[in-house]
Amino acid sequence: MTDKTHKEKWYETMIKIHGSEDKVREFLRNKASTSKRNQGGTGGFAKLKKENPELLKQLSTKGLQSRWGDKHETEDTVKS
Repeated sequence: MTDKTHKEKWYETMIKIHGSEDKVREFLRNKASTSKRNQGGTGGFAKLKKENPELLKQLSTKGLQSRWGDKHETEDTVKS
């Protein structure tokens, strides 16, 4: 049988796209270095906690209310 593996099929397709094996290797090398260079640090909760804790508190409260309604009360939303 001459069944090709997924990797072989993928590599042939990459050669068709880029033109030669050398260009494919160069593309993969550039892609690897770019992905290492573009890695960001933490985002979302941890970043917001550090940069703008007041906004995080407001968003957390809003999220809890939208999920649980008025059942869940936080320090800011306690009703008298």
